[in-house]
Amino acid sequence: MTGKEKERIVSILRRYGDQESWSVKEIENGLNNTTRFARYGSQDVVLRIYENHADRNKVAYEHEVLRQLQNAGLSFAVPLALAAQDGNTYIDTGDGKLAALFRYIEGGRAELALPAHARAIGQAAGELVTALERVTVPWPPSYAPYYNLDAIHPLVTRKKLEVWLSEVGKGELESAADGFREEMALLEARLPDWLQQLPQQHVHSDIVCDNVLVSQDRVTAILDFEFVMVDFRALELAVLLYEWVDMTENGKLSDLAWEAIEACLDGYGRSASLTEAEIQALPQLIVLRCMVLTLHFLGRYWSGLEQEDATRYLVEFAQTRSRLRKYGPDLIKLAEQYIGTENRE
Repeated sequence: MTGKEKERIVSILRRYGDQESWSVKEIENGLNNTTRFARYGSQDVVLRIYENHADRNKVAYEHEVLRQLQNAGLSFAVPLALAAQDGNTYIDTGDGKLAALFRYIEGGRAELALPAHARAIGQAAGELVTALERVTVPWPPSYAPYYNLDAIHPLVTRKKLEVWLSEVGKGELESAADGFREEMALLEARLPDWLQQLPQQHVHSDIVCDNVLVSQDRVTAILDFEFVMVDFRALELAVLLYEWVDMTENGKLSDLAWEAIEACLDGYGRSASLTEAEIQALPQLIVLRCMVLTLHFLGRYWSGLEQEDATRYLVEFAQTRSRLRKYGPDLIKLAEQYIGTENRE
């Protein structure tokens, strides 16, 4: 961390108190934000500088959801946004960014390859889904649901997306680009039935291992509610399952991946359930997650926030789509066994 950057961080922190001396530690940033550990008086805190947007409504919505979850009786913690001296839980940094200070939560990052962690995360995700069902915010969500692909990123219009797909699809990515178009058409065809059959509620929408803290195989916290929105309830589990659909061996889903997926479903079934229609939709919702990631990071690349273009995500989309077409029925059978509504009655 350069001296100039540290000075900037300290100037932000002083908006939360009048301490003259601050201890600031640089940590690995997430994909969307800058994060720093700091010492706030006698309290350890985490500073987040929002790099993905400077939308006050988005931050206010996130913080309101977090406020309500503090009293939800969860077995793990969620971030608690602290009030600055002006009483707000976020500030304008003065250089076009927004920042917020959160209470520090103990724990280490969950490990993808540990079935015990997969089971614990699955159970925590089910708890969170149940709690989020009771959350109500008296203004519209700032983020559009995943199924509204035209609203994932303001720079990614349907016309510009088609130009990009045509450009990257001229060579070896032709099949991936065609598959993306096909999946968009399939989504539009499925959507009327989904809107009738799949319950919608608030969802975290980004429960991945990097956003989960654990201690001795117990989840201590779920972090990063920046993208909280109202969407299909089953999306929460689909996003989590995608973590293991990417684990392959000799072109097939590895035994470790299946072990983790089964553990995750077992954990989820201990605290929540899904309807048969939701279970049947899980493979397509996992593919939808890949589509949204492609659009999100394409927009970030076009806006200058990413150095690498989104072709990597298009490749991952194609690979995931292929795997789900092959293994989707097996995934559905496992889900029916562990999280079907009838198995909890």
